[in-house]
Amino acid sequence: MEIAPSNLLIIRKKGQKIINKTNFMSVVSTIPIGIKPLGYEQLAVSDTAVALTVPPGTMRAKVCVEDQPIRWRDDGEDPTDAIGMLQKADTYFDLWGGESIKAFKAIKTGMDANLSINYYG
Repeated sequence: MEIAPSNLLIIRKKGQKIINKTNFMSVVSTIPIGIKPLGYEQLAVSDTAVALTVPPGTMRAKVCVEDQPIRWRDDGEDPTDAIGMLQKADTYFDLWGGESIKAFKAIKTGMDANLSINYYG
């Protein structure tokens, strides 16, 4: 394992050389110094747009989409199954800034999905 200059932890197979950072097994982001965990939430996503329960002081949220794809928006408007940012199943993304995180809403695109969210301040 090695810490990349971009603050990402690169996990590679034993003996594998990283030539252009495209031949790694997986990438796990690390928490920058001074950022503290504030909470965790599991959220079911179905037919109606759902919002997050954001702990006070949150400035970053890491969202993991499980099971099925979703659509999301962070402008306070409700996404639909055809409008919003498409996020595929078994992926994750970061939300930055308190207002963006508080305005986040998600809806399923097909079958029900689940989100796992970590909050940081």
